[in-house]
Amino acid sequence: MRRLEANADRAATVLLGTATAALLAAAAGCAGAGITADNPVVGPAPPRMRVAQAEQPPASRAQSSDIVNVGFETSTGEWSDVAARVDGLPIFVADVVEAERPQIEAARAQMPPEVFIEQRDGLVIKKLATHIEQELILAAVKDSLTTEQMDAVQTQLDGLFDEHLEKLKGNFKVNSLAELEARLMAEGMSISQLRRVFDNRQLAGQYLGLKLQKIRPATRAEIMERYEAAAEDYSLPSDVKWQQMWVSYEAHGGRDGALGVLRQAVADLKAGETFDVIVGRYSDGAKKETGGVWDYTLRTSLANAETAEELFTIPPGQVSRPIDTGNAFLLARVIDRRPDRQVPFGEVQDDIAAAISQERRRRMISQTVQELWDQADIKTRYDEDPRWLALMEARQESAIAAAAGGDSG
Repeated sequence: MRRLEANADRAATVLLGTATAALLAAAAGCAGAGITADNPVVGPAPPRMRVAQAEQPPASRAQSSDIVNVGFETSTGEWSDVAARVDGLPIFVADVVEAERPQIEAARAQMPPEVFIEQRDGLVIKKLATHIEQELILAAVKDSLTTEQMDAVQTQLDGLFDEHLEKLKGNFKVNSLAELEARLMAEGMSISQLRRVFDNRQLAGQYLGLKLQKIRPATRAEIMERYEAAAEDYSLPSDVKWQQMWVSYEAHGGRDGALGVLRQAVADLKAGETFDVIVGRYSDGAKKETGGVWDYTLRTSLANAETAEELFTIPPGQVSRPIDTGNAFLLARVIDRRPDRQVPFGEVQDDIAAAISQERRRRMISQTVQELWDQADIKTRYDEDPRWLALMEARQESAIAAAAGGDSG
């Protein structure tokens, strides 16, 4: 396998968005790592088949023949309850909500058993589809490797995870694995759990990364078409950069005192003083220390309608007439005013290209996962549960929308 690209790691993060993976990402920074195997054959997913029908189970399933036929007995509220079967292999409730297990156990003692099971299953339903998707991708990777290749990959993953543990020790400021385990246990985690998530993310990232390499970049014509179609999104309304002299009633003993200061300021302006000097001499507003200058401001951002009218009417460089705001007197000078305008294409073309690429990545991931889902034999204990049915309906609608969105390449 080739070295994992950063976009593959991001793709895995999007798909494997469990709480455990989030902790792993936050603690480690999720730098992409590389794994290789002699004569790798990670590519298109192989045809799905039920484990019970396979003459020789692939390396990823070789140890699972004793649990293939687990059924969906009445929920007991235990972690060993089977939530789903994917190509005959069970996914246990404990697998799906492992990160939340301490909180779930704490809640168990506070409610009747039937209420606990109902609420626990509600959480499982919300997370189960993502967990199934993860298992499908991992199975696609492992099915395409021989036992020898998988062993070689696992050896490399073990080495990478050891390096990762050293980084985690530094991040958590601990000196030993025992101390790290204690810190993780306080968060409902363990090193073994993180190892499994780490391995799974690397393998899933590899698989998705190979898929994402096929995505072509947006052409200039496509970027321009998007820019023109979203013209309103790139329009900017008129705004003004301005300067104020603010004379508050409170600072001068009331309106009459403030009016006296205003009259003196106006007299000084007529005598030839600059507005900057007048601001420094008489203003007591919040912007006095920076010369009374306000950066570009929209008309709708100005609380006083009279001030807005002056600033968007008088020519740049001109000082407004005195304005009584009700708690202060104001003189304003327009420094610059920009008309309604479009953001130049050159300033946003890179952002538009990135957005198109991101859409194509999401569509590619969605289509890849949906293909794996459609090829698999998936059964869950919630197949008749309205909550699960609603999620599956939404999933189907999303898949249709993704397929209608155009090619991913």
